[in-house]
Amino acid sequence: MPRLLNRLSRTLRPLIGILLWIVPPKRLTVVYSISAFEGNAGEVVRWLETGSSGQIVWLLDEIPSQNSVRAVSGTKSGASAVVSKRSFRGFWYFLRADTVLFTDLVFGGPKPPRNRTFVNLWHGDGPKVDTTAHFSAGTPAQFTVAGTIAWGTEKLKSFNAPSDGLIVSGNPRIDQFDRPASDDQLRALGIDPDRPFVLWAPTYRHTRLDSPHGAWKDSRVADPFDEVRIRNADLAKSLAHPGLQLVVKSHPLDKANLDFAATIQIANDDLASAGVGLYQVLARASALLTDYSSIWTDFIPLNRPIALYCPDLDDFSVGRGFDLPDFESYSPGPILSDADDLFAFLGEIAAGIDSSQSRRMKVVKLLGIVDETGATSRLMSQLSSWNDR
Repeated sequence: MPRLLNRLSRTLRPLIGILLWIVPPKRLTVVYSISAFEGNAGEVVRWLETGSSGQIVWLLDEIPSQNSVRAVSGTKSGASAVVSKRSFRGFWYFLRADTVLFTDLVFGGPKPPRNRTFVNLWHGDGPKVDTTAHFSAGTPAQFTVAGTIAWGTEKLKSFNAPSDGLIVSGNPRIDQFDRPASDDQLRALGIDPDRPFVLWAPTYRHTRLDSPHGAWKDSRVADPFDEVRIRNADLAKSLAHPGLQLVVKSHPLDKANLDFAATIQIANDDLASAGVGLYQVLARASALLTDYSSIWTDFIPLNRPIALYCPDLDDFSVGRGFDLPDFESYSPGPILSDADDLFAFLGEIAAGIDSSQSRRMKVVKLLGIVDETGATSRLMSQLSSWNDR
Protein backbone atom coordinates (compact mmCIF):
# COMPACT_ATOMS: atom_id res chain seq x y z
CA MET A 1 0.00 0.00 0.00
CA PRO A 2 2.72 2.61 0.83
CA ARG A 3 4.45 1.98 -2.51
CA LEU A 4 1.13 2.28 -4.36
CA LEU A 5 0.37 5.60 -2.66
CA ASN A 6 3.86 6.89 -3.47
CA ARG A 7 3.46 6.00 -7.14
CA LEU A 8 0.00 7.59 -7.22
CA SER A 9 1.33 10.79 -5.64
CA ARG A 10 4.10 11.05 -8.24
CA THR A 11 1.56 10.54 -11.03
CA LEU A 12 -0.63 13.30 -9.62
CA ARG A 13 2.28 15.62 -8.88
CA PRO A 14 1.38 18.19 -11.61
CA LEU A 15 -2.20 18.38 -10.32
CA ILE A 16 -1.02 18.78 -6.72
CA GLY A 17 1.31 21.55 -7.88
CA ILE A 18 -1.62 23.38 -9.49
CA LEU A 19 -3.67 23.02 -6.29
CA LEU A 20 -0.82 24.62 -4.33
CA TRP A 21 -1.10 27.66 -6.60
CA ILE A 22 -4.90 27.82 -6.28
CA VAL A 23 -5.41 27.14 -2.57
CA PRO A 24 -4.38 30.18 -0.48
CA PRO A 25 -1.81 29.38 2.24
CA LYS A 26 -2.36 30.15 5.91
CA ARG A 27 -0.03 30.55 8.89
CA LEU A 28 0.64 26.83 9.15
CA THR A 29 3.83 24.75 9.30
CA VAL A 30 3.69 21.13 8.19
CA VAL A 31 6.52 18.74 9.04
CA TYR A 32 6.53 15.38 7.26
CA SER A 33 8.42 12.18 8.04
CA ILE A 34 7.69 8.52 7.45
CA SER A 35 7.76 7.79 11.18
CA ALA A 36 8.21 9.51 14.54
CA PHE A 37 11.63 7.89 14.83
CA GLU A 38 13.08 10.28 12.23
CA GLY A 39 14.89 12.65 14.56
CA ASN A 40 15.26 15.52 12.09
CA ALA A 41 11.49 15.93 11.93
CA GLY A 42 10.96 15.39 15.65
CA GLU A 43 13.49 18.05 16.66
CA VAL A 44 11.99 20.60 14.27
CA VAL A 45 8.49 19.96 15.66
CA ARG A 46 9.88 20.23 19.19
CA TRP A 47 11.52 23.59 18.36
CA LEU A 48 8.36 24.92 16.70
CA GLU A 49 6.31 24.06 19.76
CA THR A 50 8.43 26.41 21.87
CA GLY A 51 8.09 29.51 19.76
CA SER A 52 5.91 29.24 16.65
CA SER A 53 2.97 31.64 16.43
CA GLY A 54 1.17 29.57 13.85
CA GLN A 55 -0.40 26.13 13.70
CA ILE A 56 1.92 23.09 13.66
CA VAL A 57 1.05 19.78 12.02
CA TRP A 58 3.27 16.70 11.98
CA LEU A 59 2.38 14.41 9.10
CA LEU A 60 3.35 10.76 9.56
CA ASP A 61 2.91 7.64 7.47
CA GLU A 62 3.04 5.52 10.60
CA ILE A 63 1.30 6.55 13.82
CA PRO A 64 1.54 3.60 16.26
CA SER A 65 0.06 5.77 19.05
CA GLN A 66 0.10 9.40 20.12
CA ASN A 67 2.00 8.40 23.26
CA SER A 68 4.72 6.67 21.22
CA VAL A 69 5.12 9.71 18.97
CA ARG A 70 5.47 12.05 21.93
CA ALA A 71 7.77 9.69 23.84
CA VAL A 72 10.44 9.24 21.17
CA SER A 73 10.37 12.85 19.95
CA GLY A 74 10.04 14.69 23.25
CA THR A 75 7.25 16.84 21.79
CA LYS A 76 4.38 18.22 23.86
CA SER A 77 0.94 16.71 23.73
CA GLY A 78 -1.51 19.25 22.32
CA ALA A 79 1.11 21.77 21.13
CA SER A 80 1.08 20.26 17.65
CA ALA A 81 -1.31 18.03 15.74
CA VAL A 82 -0.13 14.57 14.69
CA VAL A 83 -1.98 13.58 11.54
CA SER A 84 -1.80 10.65 9.14
CA LYS A 85 -0.40 11.63 5.75
CA ARG A 86 -2.65 8.95 4.29
CA SER A 87 -5.81 10.94 5.00
CA PHE A 88 -7.73 13.74 3.33
CA ARG A 89 -7.15 15.83 6.46
CA GLY A 90 -3.40 15.39 6.10
CA PHE A 91 -3.51 16.31 2.42
CA TRP A 92 -5.60 19.41 3.17
CA TYR A 93 -3.13 20.60 5.79
CA PHE A 94 -0.34 20.18 3.22
CA LEU A 95 -2.23 22.28 0.65
CA ARG A 96 -2.84 25.07 3.20
CA ALA A 97 0.64 25.22 4.71
CA ASP A 98 2.85 28.22 4.04
CA THR A 99 5.89 26.23 5.24
CA VAL A 100 6.64 22.54 4.67
CA LEU A 101 9.69 20.69 6.03
CA PHE A 102 10.16 17.08 4.98
CA THR A 103 12.55 14.18 5.52
CA ASP A 104 11.26 12.14 2.58
CA LEU A 105 9.19 12.48 -0.57
CA VAL A 106 5.87 14.13 0.32
CA PHE A 107 2.79 13.91 -1.92
CA GLY A 108 4.88 13.29 -5.01
CA GLY A 109 7.13 16.31 -4.40
CA PRO A 110 5.30 19.12 -6.22
CA LYS A 111 7.14 22.35 -6.91
CA PRO A 112 6.33 25.00 -4.30
CA PRO A 113 4.81 28.31 -5.44
CA ARG A 114 6.65 31.52 -4.56
CA ASN A 115 4.37 32.15 -1.58
CA ARG A 116 5.36 28.85 0.10
CA THR A 117 8.61 27.72 1.72
CA PHE A 118 9.69 24.10 1.25
CA VAL A 119 12.66 22.76 3.23
CA ASN A 120 14.34 19.43 2.48
CA LEU A 121 15.51 18.13 5.89
CA TRP A 122 16.12 14.65 4.49
CA HIS A 123 17.37 11.84 6.73
CA GLY A 124 21.12 12.28 6.76
CA ASP A 125 24.10 12.86 4.52
CA GLY A 126 27.04 10.53 4.19
CA PRO A 127 29.35 8.63 1.87
CA LYS A 128 26.81 6.53 -0.03
CA VAL A 129 25.86 7.56 -3.55
CA ASP A 130 22.39 9.04 -3.18
CA THR A 131 20.16 6.56 -4.96
CA THR A 132 17.28 8.91 -4.29
CA ALA A 133 18.53 10.76 -7.35
CA HIS A 134 15.53 9.35 -9.22
CA PHE A 135 13.46 11.58 -6.90
CA SER A 136 15.41 14.66 -8.02
CA ALA A 137 12.50 15.91 -10.10
CA GLY A 138 10.19 15.17 -7.21
CA THR A 139 11.87 16.78 -4.21
CA PRO A 140 11.96 20.48 -5.10
CA ALA A 141 12.63 22.81 -2.19
CA GLN A 142 14.08 26.26 -1.81
CA PHE A 143 16.30 25.04 1.04
CA THR A 144 18.31 21.88 1.66
CA VAL A 145 19.67 21.03 5.11
CA ALA A 146 22.97 19.23 5.68
CA GLY A 147 25.39 18.29 8.42
CA THR A 148 28.51 18.65 6.25
CA ILE A 149 29.61 21.00 3.50
CA ALA A 150 30.96 18.23 1.27
CA TRP A 151 27.93 15.96 1.41
CA GLY A 152 25.54 18.88 1.48
CA THR A 153 26.99 19.89 -1.87
CA GLU A 154 26.53 16.33 -3.16
CA LYS A 155 22.95 16.40 -1.91
CA LEU A 156 22.25 19.51 -3.96
CA LYS A 157 23.43 17.67 -7.07
CA SER A 158 21.25 14.64 -6.33
CA PHE A 159 18.13 16.73 -5.83
CA ASN A 160 18.94 19.29 -8.50
CA ALA A 161 18.44 21.91 -5.79
CA PRO A 162 19.46 25.59 -5.83
CA SER A 163 23.01 26.08 -4.57
CA ASP A 164 22.11 29.26 -2.69
CA GLY A 165 19.64 27.29 -0.59
CA LEU A 166 22.13 25.02 1.18
CA ILE A 167 21.95 25.34 4.98
CA VAL A 168 24.82 23.55 6.73
CA SER A 169 23.34 23.79 10.21
CA GLY A 170 23.87 20.18 11.20
CA ASN A 171 21.11 17.61 11.20
CA PRO A 172 18.53 18.71 13.80
CA ARG A 173 18.55 15.25 15.42
CA ILE A 174 22.00 15.87 16.93
CA ASP A 175 20.28 18.16 19.44
CA GLN A 176 19.12 15.00 21.20
CA PHE A 177 22.70 14.75 22.47
CA ASP A 178 21.84 17.61 24.84
CA ARG A 179 19.12 15.42 26.39
CA PRO A 180 20.92 12.10 27.00
CA ALA A 181 18.99 8.99 27.98
CA SER A 182 18.50 8.55 31.71
CA ASP A 183 19.73 5.53 33.66
CA ASP A 184 16.14 4.24 33.88
CA GLN A 185 15.66 4.58 30.12
CA LEU A 186 18.86 2.64 29.48
CA ARG A 187 17.73 -0.09 31.88
CA ALA A 188 14.40 -0.28 30.04
CA LEU A 189 16.40 -1.09 26.90
CA GLY A 190 18.42 -3.77 28.68
CA ILE A 191 21.56 -1.60 28.93
CA ASP A 192 23.43 -1.43 32.21
CA PRO A 193 24.07 2.32 32.80
CA ASP A 194 27.02 1.54 35.08
CA ARG A 195 28.98 -0.23 32.33
CA PRO A 196 30.35 1.30 29.11
CA PHE A 197 28.71 0.35 25.84
CA VAL A 198 29.42 0.62 22.13
CA LEU A 199 26.47 1.26 19.83
CA TRP A 200 26.66 -0.70 16.58
CA ALA A 201 24.47 0.87 13.88
CA PRO A 202 25.16 -0.72 10.47
CA THR A 203 23.32 0.42 7.38
CA TYR A 204 21.32 -1.94 5.18
CA ARG A 205 22.64 -3.75 2.09
CA HIS A 206 19.33 -5.21 0.92
CA THR A 207 16.06 -3.63 2.00
CA ARG A 208 13.00 -5.46 3.23
CA LEU A 209 10.27 -6.25 0.72
CA ASP A 210 7.86 -3.98 2.60
CA SER A 211 10.13 -0.93 2.36
CA PRO A 212 8.06 2.22 1.63
CA HIS A 213 9.85 2.77 -1.69
CA GLY A 214 10.18 -0.88 -2.62
CA ALA A 215 13.01 -3.36 -2.22
CA TRP A 216 16.47 -2.72 -3.64
CA LYS A 217 20.04 -3.89 -3.26
CA ASP A 218 23.06 -1.72 -2.53
CA SER A 219 25.56 -4.60 -2.55
CA ARG A 220 25.87 -8.14 -3.89
CA VAL A 221 26.22 -9.24 -0.25
CA ALA A 222 23.00 -9.00 1.77
CA ASP A 223 24.54 -9.94 5.12
CA PRO A 224 28.31 -9.42 5.48
CA PHE A 225 28.34 -10.25 9.19
CA ASP A 226 28.53 -14.04 9.05
CA GLU A 227 32.01 -14.12 10.56
CA VAL A 228 30.80 -12.32 13.68
CA ARG A 229 27.83 -14.68 13.88
CA ILE A 230 30.07 -17.74 13.57
CA ARG A 231 32.52 -16.39 16.15
CA ASN A 232 29.94 -15.51 18.78
CA ALA A 233 31.96 -17.26 21.47
CA ASP A 234 34.96 -15.05 20.70
CA LEU A 235 32.72 -11.98 20.67
CA ALA A 236 31.31 -12.91 24.06
CA LYS A 237 34.84 -13.29 25.47
CA SER A 238 35.95 -9.93 24.08
CA LEU A 239 33.01 -8.29 25.86
CA ALA A 240 32.84 -10.27 29.09
CA HIS A 241 36.31 -9.67 30.52
CA PRO A 242 36.29 -5.86 30.35
CA GLY A 243 32.56 -5.69 31.10
CA LEU A 244 31.84 -3.88 27.84
CA GLN A 245 28.36 -3.96 26.27
CA LEU A 246 27.70 -4.09 22.53
CA VAL A 247 24.31 -2.62 21.67
CA VAL A 248 23.02 -3.30 18.14
CA LYS A 249 20.51 -0.97 16.46
CA SER A 250 19.61 -2.41 13.06
CA HIS A 251 18.52 -0.10 10.27
CA PRO A 252 14.69 -0.24 10.02
CA LEU A 253 14.94 -1.10 6.30
CA ASP A 254 17.49 -3.90 6.76
CA LYS A 255 16.58 -7.32 5.46
CA ALA A 256 19.48 -8.99 7.29
CA ASN A 257 19.11 -10.57 10.73
CA LEU A 258 21.66 -9.00 13.08
CA ASP A 259 20.46 -10.74 16.22
CA PHE A 260 23.88 -11.86 17.42
CA ALA A 261 24.40 -13.63 20.73
CA ALA A 262 26.26 -11.66 23.42
CA THR A 263 24.79 -8.38 22.14
CA ILE A 264 21.90 -6.19 23.27
CA GLN A 265 19.38 -5.64 20.49
CA ILE A 266 17.23 -2.51 20.38
CA ALA A 267 14.55 -1.69 17.81
CA ASN A 268 12.20 1.24 17.30
CA ASP A 269 9.48 -0.42 19.35
CA ASP A 270 11.93 -0.72 22.24
CA LEU A 271 12.78 2.97 22.01
CA ALA A 272 9.08 3.85 22.06
CA SER A 273 8.48 1.67 25.12
CA ALA A 274 11.43 3.25 26.91
CA GLY A 275 10.28 6.74 25.88
CA VAL A 276 13.60 7.76 24.39
CA GLY A 277 15.08 8.75 21.03
CA LEU A 278 17.94 6.84 19.39
CA TYR A 279 20.33 9.79 19.55
CA GLN A 280 19.58 10.22 23.25
CA VAL A 281 20.86 6.65 23.69
CA LEU A 282 23.79 7.41 21.41
CA ALA A 283 24.68 10.32 23.70
CA ARG A 284 25.50 7.78 26.43
CA ALA A 285 27.62 5.50 24.21
CA SER A 286 31.37 5.27 24.74
CA ALA A 287 31.93 4.72 21.01
CA LEU A 288 30.14 4.20 17.72
CA LEU A 289 30.55 1.25 15.39
CA THR A 290 29.00 1.68 11.95
CA ASP A 291 29.97 1.48 8.25
CA TYR A 292 28.60 3.50 5.31
CA SER A 293 25.84 5.14 7.33
CA SER A 294 25.55 8.89 7.80
CA ILE A 295 25.18 8.36 11.56
CA TRP A 296 28.93 8.80 12.12
CA THR A 297 28.86 12.38 10.84
CA ASP A 298 26.17 13.13 13.43
CA PHE A 299 28.24 11.49 16.19
CA ILE A 300 31.17 13.87 15.65
CA PRO A 301 30.02 16.55 18.17
CA LEU A 302 30.45 14.02 20.99
CA ASN A 303 34.17 13.64 20.12
CA ARG A 304 34.29 9.92 20.91
CA PRO A 305 35.83 6.95 19.04
CA ILE A 306 34.27 5.79 15.77
CA ALA A 307 35.11 2.68 13.76
CA LEU A 308 33.70 1.46 10.45
CA TYR A 309 33.15 -2.30 10.19
CA CYS A 310 33.24 -2.90 6.43
CA PRO A 311 33.99 -6.55 5.55
CA ASP A 312 32.14 -6.01 2.25
CA LEU A 313 33.91 -2.80 1.22
CA ASP A 314 34.83 -4.04 -2.27
CA ASP A 315 31.31 -5.31 -2.96
CA PHE A 316 29.68 -2.13 -1.69
CA SER A 317 32.08 0.00 -3.74
CA VAL A 318 30.98 -1.63 -6.99
CA GLY A 319 27.35 -1.77 -5.83
CA ARG A 320 25.86 1.45 -4.56
CA GLY A 321 29.26 3.08 -4.32
CA PHE A 322 30.42 6.36 -2.84
CA ASP A 323 29.76 9.94 -3.87
CA LEU A 324 33.34 11.04 -3.05
CA PRO A 325 36.42 9.13 -4.23
CA ASP A 326 38.81 7.32 -1.89
CA PHE A 327 36.45 6.25 0.91
CA GLU A 328 39.36 5.35 3.19
CA SER A 329 40.78 8.89 3.12
CA TYR A 330 37.84 10.41 4.97
CA SER A 331 37.12 7.62 7.43
CA PRO A 332 36.79 9.10 10.96
CA GLY A 333 38.50 6.06 12.49
CA PRO A 334 39.81 2.61 11.62
CA ILE A 335 38.16 0.61 8.85
CA LEU A 336 37.66 -2.89 10.25
CA SER A 337 37.71 -5.68 7.68
CA ASP A 338 37.19 -8.79 9.80
CA ALA A 339 36.14 -10.05 13.22
CA ASP A 340 39.66 -9.83 14.65
CA ASP A 341 39.74 -6.13 13.79
CA LEU A 342 36.37 -5.73 15.46
CA PHE A 343 37.49 -7.47 18.65
CA ALA A 344 40.63 -5.33 18.76
CA PHE A 345 38.57 -2.13 18.51
CA LEU A 346 36.27 -3.28 21.30
CA GLY A 347 39.36 -4.00 23.39
CA GLU A 348 40.59 -0.43 22.89
CA ILE A 349 37.25 1.01 23.99
CA ALA A 350 37.17 -1.21 27.05
CA ALA A 351 40.65 0.07 27.95
CA GLY A 352 39.59 3.68 27.46
CA ILE A 353 41.83 4.17 24.42
CA ASP A 354 40.91 6.70 21.74
CA SER A 355 43.52 6.20 19.04
CA SER A 356 41.88 8.20 16.25
CA GLN A 357 41.01 11.57 17.76
CA SER A 358 43.44 13.48 15.54
CA ARG A 359 42.08 11.61 12.52
CA ARG A 360 38.53 12.69 13.38
CA MET A 361 39.59 16.31 13.65
CA LYS A 362 41.21 16.18 10.20
CA VAL A 363 38.05 14.68 8.70
CA VAL A 364 35.92 17.39 10.32
CA LYS A 365 37.94 20.01 8.43
CA LEU A 366 38.15 17.96 5.23
CA LEU A 367 34.40 17.46 4.92
CA GLY A 368 33.22 20.58 6.74
CA ILE A 369 31.32 18.64 9.41
CA VAL A 370 29.21 20.53 11.95
CA ASP A 371 30.79 19.60 15.27
CA GLU A 372 28.46 21.18 17.82
CA THR A 373 24.82 20.85 18.81
CA GLY A 374 22.25 23.64 18.42
CA ALA A 375 21.49 22.55 14.86
CA THR A 376 17.75 23.18 14.99
CA SER A 377 18.12 26.75 16.25
CA ARG A 378 20.73 27.48 13.58
CA LEU A 379 18.44 26.07 10.89
CA MET A 380 15.34 27.97 11.97
CA SER A 381 17.30 31.20 12.45
CA GLN A 382 18.68 30.98 8.93
CA LEU A 383 15.25 30.23 7.49
CA SER A 384 13.87 33.25 9.32
CA SER A 385 16.58 35.53 7.98
CA TRP A 386 15.99 34.31 4.43
CA ASN A 387 12.22 34.79 4.70
CA ASP A 388 12.70 38.32 6.03
CA ARG A 389 14.50 39.39 2.86
